[in-house]
Amino acid sequence: MSGVKTDFQDFEALYTRGRERYGAADFLHGSELLRQALSLWRGPVLEGIHGSLEIESFVAVQEEKRLNCTELSIDSALALGRHHEVIEDLQGLLVQHPLREPFHRQLMVALYREGRQGDALGAYRTARRMIREELGVEPGPTLRLAHEAILRADPARLEAAGVIPAIR
Repeated sequence: MSGVKTDFQDFEALYTRGRERYGAADFLHGSELLRQALSLWRGPVLEGIHGSLEIESFVAVQEEKRLNCTELSIDSALALGRHHEVIEDLQGLLVQHPLREPFHRQLMVALYREGRQGDALGAYRTARRMIREELGVEPGPTLRLAHEAILRADPARLEAAGVIPAIR
């Protein structure tokens, strides 16, 4: 079976190329590659196969890669000014992953760029409450910086929070 390619290998290749294009500020090409990588997912990794620590570890690593790919895909969309396209996706992702701070930051940025500053600040309050209730800590510095930038309507501060300015 050495000549057989798997979806995992295809995903990895597309994800790697998408990250490289994103890192080179080629958001359009990077976004397409990342979307192609995510399109290979058809459900949970190795669904129905359990038992060994090696399998569970592989599943956890692949799921984390999928979430990282999703985050990067959304960051690419935000960099391309497609904030209106990602709001619903982010709301769904936050139902599944309520403690994943990058998704909260991305939702806040998308709402803010849609001219919905109040909703963006409300999204931060929701994130902060969830994180404090579940983990007993304050949100991380990136999320707090994004909140401050939106509160002050200061795009330069958003960049300090790791948000790439939207291409016009």
